[in-house]
Amino acid sequence: MSRLTRISSLTLAMVLPVMSVLLAGTAAGAEIRLLENVTVEPGIVRLGDVAELYAAPVAVTDRLAQIELFPAPTRRRGKVVRAREILDLLSAQGLNFLEHRVLGATHVTIVPAKKEVPKAEVVKPEPVRLTQQQIEAAQERVAQAVVQFVEHELVESAEAALADPQSEADYGPWKAEVRLSHAQAVAIIQADERFTISGGQAPFMGRQRFEIAAVTPDNTVDRLSVDVQLDRPRLVVVALADLPRGTTIVASDVRLEEVSNSRSVAAAATSLAEVVGKETTTSLRAGKPVASRQLREPLLVKRGELVRVVAINGGVVIRTTALAKNDGSLNQLIPVETVPDPDERTRREAKVYHARVSGYQEVEVYAGSVARR
Repeated sequence: MSRLTRISSLTLAMVLPVMSVLLAGTAAGAEIRLLENVTVEPGIVRLGDVAELYAAPVAVTDRLAQIELFPAPTRRRGKVVRAREILDLLSAQGLNFLEHRVLGATHVTIVPAKKEVPKAEVVKPEPVRLTQQQIEAAQERVAQAVVQFVEHELVESAEAALADPQSEADYGPWKAEVRLSHAQAVAIIQADERFTISGGQAPFMGRQRFEIAAVTPDNTVDRLSVDVQLDRPRLVVVALADLPRGTTIVASDVRLEEVSNSRSVAAAATSLAEVVGKETTTSLRAGKPVASRQLREPLLVKRGELVRVVAINGGVVIRTTALAKNDGSLNQLIPVETVPDPDERTRREAKVYHARVSGYQEVEVYAGSVARR
């Protein structure tokens, strides 16, 4: 055997035992591959949280994975740990790096896991379905509230007197017509009496918009915009039956009724006292307002009738007769003519003068008022 052959055999005999020892250690070791980004739960960060472990028996990798490193970060942005720091921590706990190999990232970014906040189960209320009767009840409730609001505003506001010169006695109660959507009706019913009214504009006649603040079952406030048709009928005198011209009206011929405020009733009488005892100058139709211009005081003197004339001159009263030239009512001024003297010897020319009707077939005249036609 040559010298070279003897040296090679000797070297191989020395190396094989060392390699067998090294291979025996590596076979039980693990490959620790550090991760670049990890998310951890609150508590302690372990090696298994920041690295993947390969090529070792399960018992070894499980043991390595449980090695504690440091507390988990609590800040939302986390923390960055260098691989060198992790190796130092492992070394401090007795980890033999001749048995295990460390690979992977040079820095590990660790962020805390987001807490899963359990969502409260939202129970949606069953949709409320109202009957037509319930909707109408809600509309009536709003109508009453609007009328109360308007009446209060008119009492408090100085504009009320300027806006409507008519006496309060000339009018009937307010009428409010309200139309609510289904959702608005639900809000009103759920609010019960807990709602307030605002809006509108004096004198509050016709179509008006009001704002309603209704308290909901969960004590929040729903704000509703509602259009309301407001009307305040006037109380006027209406004929109960057809009345021909020249009729003297008695109490049973007429009554007060509510009539929509319009031009057609602007001149209508507004109290029974205005018409009872008066005489119609035109025919009146049943159910129609009676206008003051359609009436006059009853005729006490008729044209062509002889009337008593009471002439007053200071404390002296002289009575005579005259011929009425026109019809006349109480206190009306009418022309009268002197009656010719039947005695031709004392007969004078007839004179026409004006006298005031003072009673049935009677007129008054004061001295100095006689005038020739």
